[in-house]
Amino acid sequence: MQSTENNNSFGYWIHQRRKALDLTQAELADLVACTLSTVKKIELDERRPSTLMAERLADSLQIPPSEREIFIKVARQIYSPFRLDIPIRPDSGNYPGSKKTNIPLPATRMIGRAQQIKEISHFLQLPDVRMLTLTGPGGVGKTRLGCHIASEVLVEYQDGCWLVELAPISDPALVTQQVISVLGIHVSPGKSAVVSIAGYLRNKHILLLLDNCERLIESCSNLAHILLSSCEGLVIVCTSREALNIPEEFIWLVPPLDVPDSESPLNLENVSQVASVRLFMDRAGHVSPNFKLTGQNYIAVAKICSRLDGLPLAIELAAARIHSLSPDQIYAKLDCAIQFLEGSYRTADSRQQTMRGAIEWSFNSLTTPERVLLRRLSVFAGSWTLSSAEDICSNPSGVEDGEANHASATLEHDDVLNLLIKVVNKSNVMTINRRGQDQRFSLSEIIRQYAYEKLVEAGEVVPLRHKYLDYYVKWVEQVSPELRGEHQLVWQKTLDLELVNLRQALSWGLEFDPVPGLRLCCALGRYWRVRNLVVEGENWLTRLLDAPQNQSPTIIKARALGILSSLGIFSAPTPEVWARESLAISETLREESTRAYALWILGTIEYLRYEHLDQGRLYLNASYEAYRSMGDSWGMAQVLYQLANLVISQGDAVRQRHYLEHSLALYRDSGDLRGAAGALDNLASVLADTEADLITAQGMVEEALDVYRQLESTESKHNALFVYAYILAWRGEYQHAREVMLERLEIVRQSRIPVNIVLAEVLLAGLDRLSGREDQALKTLEESLRALNAIDPQCVPNWYSLKTMNELAYIIARKGDTKRARDLVQKAFEISTTLERMTILHCRGMIELIEKNGRLALEDFMQSLRLCQSTGNKLTAILAMEGIAGALCKLSKPKMSARLLSASSAFRLGISAPVSPWDQPDHLRLMETLQHDLGESGFASAWNIGQALAFDRAVDEALAVEVDAILL
Repeated sequence: MQSTENNNSFGYWIHQRRKALDLTQAELADLVACTLSTVKKIELDERRPSTLMAERLADSLQIPPSEREIFIKVARQIYSPFRLDIPIRPDSGNYPGSKKTNIPLPATRMIGRAQQIKEISHFLQLPDVRMLTLTGPGGVGKTRLGCHIASEVLVEYQDGCWLVELAPISDPALVTQQVISVLGIHVSPGKSAVVSIAGYLRNKHILLLLDNCERLIESCSNLAHILLSSCEGLVIVCTSREALNIPEEFIWLVPPLDVPDSESPLNLENVSQVASVRLFMDRAGHVSPNFKLTGQNYIAVAKICSRLDGLPLAIELAAARIHSLSPDQIYAKLDCAIQFLEGSYRTADSRQQTMRGAIEWSFNSLTTPERVLLRRLSVFAGSWTLSSAEDICSNPSGVEDGEANHASATLEHDDVLNLLIKVVNKSNVMTINRRGQDQRFSLSEIIRQYAYEKLVEAGEVVPLRHKYLDYYVKWVEQVSPELRGEHQLVWQKTLDLELVNLRQALSWGLEFDPVPGLRLCCALGRYWRVRNLVVEGENWLTRLLDAPQNQSPTIIKARALGILSSLGIFSAPTPEVWARESLAISETLREESTRAYALWILGTIEYLRYEHLDQGRLYLNASYEAYRSMGDSWGMAQVLYQLANLVISQGDAVRQRHYLEHSLALYRDSGDLRGAAGALDNLASVLADTEADLITAQGMVEEALDVYRQLESTESKHNALFVYAYILAWRGEYQHAREVMLERLEIVRQSRIPVNIVLAEVLLAGLDRLSGREDQALKTLEESLRALNAIDPQCVPNWYSLKTMNELAYIIARKGDTKRARDLVQKAFEISTTLERMTILHCRGMIELIEKNGRLALEDFMQSLRLCQSTGNKLTAILAMEGIAGALCKLSKPKMSARLLSASSAFRLGISAPVSPWDQPDHLRLMETLQHDLGESGFASAWNIGQALAFDRAVDEALAVEVDAILL
């Protein structure tokens, strides 16, 4: 064994071996599938490779099999000090520079294929692998990969690796002549070409790379089969858009390069590591050496690579434009990528100079029926199923002149399957396999654009669009009821896969036929809500309802108006206008289901506005009766859920629980897991609030969260997370509660509905106040108030603004700025309704207590109690009496204060409404003060008197307090 030229360190040896192989550090990193930084550190002896990486280094640096074990041990520092008796320069007889190949040296670096090169190279070493076909669409890099692999495995073949280029020929009879020419075989007179080739190869250990077999598929198949049957040492690698389909063949689908993950947050670092982006940057560097990936352009580069589906040829052609266009400008041109991606490499084969050339090469090899199907498949914006292709692409009626009028252009429904299999096998259509779902198919964007050009030329665009829209309207109308059944997750995921197609159908509906477009909107209403696509749904509904064809008062229009009002309930200025129009149309046309839905929306709006609760209750009761008369248990459950929210606003906790339990049972009966989970988390809140039954409440909310996880419905669990945080706060686990609240806030932010985001922030601030983070709470509330002020006031439910201002005013007062606190409360008072003023007066009273102004506090609490008495809101009345008790304590009237506090405690017990965690600190401080002032026996005496008071008597006693007399 030869001694090394320099054996002072492992890193230096790697450096020297790499240089001997004419590899850059980046190229070695790509081969080893690691970062450039890792290679640099290994060569500087700052890092040792893992065992897996050492094995990859051994492959990439062409370590002979006999030396492989010792190399890995040295790499892992098992042998120390460093000693590696492997020559730095590989043996010249085995080095690719020896003339046992005609594989051309690559003009550019191979990027993003390291793992595939390793896997295919190892696969070719298996004893039963005699033939491997690399398949894939045009431009995916089959030829380049095949040549690289042939160079990689050259040392394994005593008689070399030889490239047979078939692209230049079109006559099948010339395939054998091309092989003879490459190998330099002498053909004796009277001997056939095939026999001569077989005789030449019979005793050789050799690899043939047959490149671009697709247009000569029969000749290549026959030749390969004959040669493999008679030449034991022969291995054949083919590149072809279509498999050769002979017994000896193994098929390896060459995928496009990885593209940035659109589902994950993108940043400069993770985008720069993606193979397609690395290829773009490398090729861009050839035409513009100063071009770098930066914080300003990485998003555009990522979008280019994704739009081009990671297709290497397309990416290289796009990168060649970087000398004259910015990444944003290049991306903008990709709507017409076929025209835009003209080649810059004059030495390339003509079919590789443009994307059009690459695709025409494949398209022209198809039969006429295959071409017809391929162009019709371009109507899909996204992936599709077999059934959708069969229904949409077969027998379109009303086509215009052109090829479509010929009998050969007619596709029967039963023809589509076989034709689809053929265009898949020829790499024009890709397959998508997901566990538990039907197989789907797709076109790369470049092929789709080319095929769509052919669709336009054939005059089939308009009839295909009508078939497309009609198919998806009927399909979604059939599917939408399943979104509230026991298999809703399956159907939600199915709709997720069709979302791109559905958006295109809506777009075409808007452009060509708004009536079925509106039907599609109605069928998608629930999907938009459960998938947090409310803003998108509003946009489509508004635009389609504005179309002239949808101005007549039809049932579809009534349904659309009802869905629009429900989606816009937190973002539109006057959603009730749409709901009332929906109600009017449905009553005129006597359509009970739409009428019931409109009544439900109107009742919900009144609850949220917190102004006409009695009217809201009437709407909801009417909706419930309508659903009950139709036997619609799901509709009844929906109404009862909202009734529960409304009655608690009126202080009726007992009825709230009754409604929720009934709603939960109906949701379960109808199979709606999501609806049942919503009722569960609300019921958990009731138990925590009214009975302090935290164990049962936590069990319910955890069950609800399990359902949301089962449904993979992150966007639906925000209320359950709030209840969970609330329960944790009850227990004093403030940090855990805050973490849960932050998770909830992130979910709500994804909704892009500003008022909901603000409310989530306000609730988080309330928790921060409770846990002693008043500075953080103050900062959050200030930002929330600014956000609210930036929103159209008509789009903000009043109580959102009032809750924000109340919370902010209370904290500001505790910080000592009572003037600003009073100003905020006054502003809230001015924009509030009569019902809302009960809580505003209570907040103002609390601020006066902080300021130790017992008299003003007493007046505010008494005014709040009078409003509660007139509206019948018992829970808020109890809060007001507790406030009066606090004011009386400040005014040195501890007996009267203790009596009212005791009465309030008894009333809370009677309606199952314990003091909330948010109010507990103030409540406990008041109790301690009264016990101190009255002494044990005095406090007990006053407490016992208060326990015996009837509610009305306690209210009268509280309101009978004479402020002036107290001060005297």
